[in-house]
Amino acid sequence: MESLRQRQIASLVRMLHLNSEPNSTDSSYAATESKSNGAGVPIWKVLVFDSFCRDVVSTVLRVNDLRDNGVTVHMLLESQRSSISDVPAVYFVQPTTENIKRIVDVSISL
Repeated sequence: MESLRQRQIASLVRMLHLNSEPNSTDSSYAATESKSNGAGVPIWKVLVFDSFCRDVVSTVLRVNDLRDNGVTVHMLLESQRSSISDVPAVYFVQPTTENIKRIVDVSISL
């Protein structure tokens, strides 16, 4: 039987793999293979989170685990940041009006 922590890790890893199962035969969360583009090259991505979701991620995954799952940069939604073209972003935020407005504002400015 899976523990709550194992389920949390599996859910976060699935999200980081763009809602797909990671390509790994290892059942641990620190999968060494990230979702790839078909040529075996991982899909590198940016993780953007609010402070609440940062706390969720930081309790179960380390920075190295994020990197192992294809996250090259992680940053707060509230921080000033420049756009990184041609790199997908995964937004992990609470569904608040303020967060949605910030995401829309960033999308419009692209």
